[in-house]
Amino acid sequence: MPIISFFFVKDKKAGLWVIFFYFVYGFLSDAVINSIVNGIHPFLGWRMFTVIEFIILSVYFHKIISNKIIKKIIPVIATVFVLFCLYDLFTSKSSYFDSVPVAVEAILILGYCVIFLFQQLKSPDSLFLYSTPTFWVIVAFLIYFAGTFFVFIYAQNYYGNEHFDRNYTLINSTFLLLRNIFISIAFFVRPRKQDYKFIPSK
Repeated sequence: MPIISFFFVKDKKAGLWVIFFYFVYGFLSDAVINSIVNGIHPFLGWRMFTVIEFIILSVYFHKIISNKIIKKIIPVIATVFVLFCLYDLFTSKSSYFDSVPVAVEAILILGYCVIFLFQQLKSPDSLFLYSTPTFWVIVAFLIYFAGTFFVFIYAQNYYGNEHFDRNYTLINSTFLLLRNIFISIAFFVRPRKQDYKFIPSK
């Protein structure tokens, strides 16, 4: 749905191109890459997706966050995260879901979202934040990563259990749907600028 809606965007800003690439890779990962790579090593396809997903989203937040210090820190965080995922790959059991990397990723992305929103509160256009594509992208990832956080943590110990797998699929699918809806809204929203007029006091 977000991939299709992207082609109706008239103002294709750099940030939205990053999100579009994110969904293209996600589609290819689910359709082709995971089935091939997981045959080489259990859960390796999902581990690859976690790393690439975080890198792509880090690029996106690097573009939309204006704080110069945070912009310099983001590449460092991304590098450390990749090294951590490699360490987890070689030290954890191959039959385990990568719950710890996914949980760390979720915390970092939620942190990026909070930093962005806090930054926007200081902006004079904050009252019209909801009318920007970036706002809906942030809402999408806030809801998705917050909603699936505990499910992914428990997946390491319970993935493969029929009851858990059924609930996992339901919860993850629900939040994926919500994420996709909000991203689609982001692709259709036109940024709104408010003209501030001086109103003299009587």
